[in-house]
Amino acid sequence: MAAPRAGAASGACCGGGAGAGGASCCSLRADPDSPPPPLRRCTDAVLVFDNGDEPLPVNKHFLMIHSGVMFTALTAAPPARDGPSGPERIPVPGDTRAAWQLALQLLLPPPPAAGGAERAPQIGADSIEALLYLIDKWDLRALCGPATAFLTAPRCDCPQLKGARVWRLLTLAARCRLPAVVARCCAAVVAQRLPVPQDIDLGAAAQPLASYLSRCIAGAAARCTGCYSPVQVEFRDPSAPPPLGGGHAGQA
Repeated sequence: MAAPRAGAASGACCGGGAGAGGASCCSLRADPDSPPPPLRRCTDAVLVFDNGDEPLPVNKHFLMIHSGVMFTALTAAPPARDGPSGPERIPVPGDTRAAWQLALQLLLPPPPAAGGAERAPQIGADSIEALLYLIDKWDLRALCGPATAFLTAPRCDCPQLKGARVWRLLTLAARCRLPAVVARCCAAVVAQRLPVPQDIDLGAAAQPLASYLSRCIAGAAARCTGCYSPVQVEFRDPSAPPPLGGGHAGQA
């Protein structure tokens, strides 16, 4: 009788963590020689939130592949486990379960629904800021494309591109290094004539915003002939009496 393959029964491939339906990914493999299940079902850790959200099962190595920040943190200090064979607990203070669920779906889309129809995850006006926050915090560069595509769509009606929310989106996009989104936010600031909030720190967005405003001013000056001059000129009727104290020398 052939010896069982290492890790086939012990759950070594997923660290004994809970997978779909609370079982480890290895328990879903009836045949040890069959291909491993999709990575989305191999969970060996949970994300732990500080806002009361339910922990989210994840694959630690999948996160480390996509996030250099996560790789560095988990390599330097391996997270604690829930018991001897429980999943590792990865604290993500300040994050939300909904934001991470969307991020993971974008990184690894779910399988097709019944009938083969694709179930593409959807970024919404109510989730884009939280997604940009994760991109910046954990350096999830693979999510920059979907976020940029959403915010630069030709008919993007995202409420964040209207009113004071533009400033938050501008600063987040600058920190995430999304130049196309930064440019669109700058255009929204100018088009809507939005005042700069007193409590905002533009940070990395200050330079591109200043550059955009400079180009706008230069363009307006080039289009407006005769109504703009870099030198202030005072026009006065020569027949009018001189202003007080403005007479010529020797004049009484």
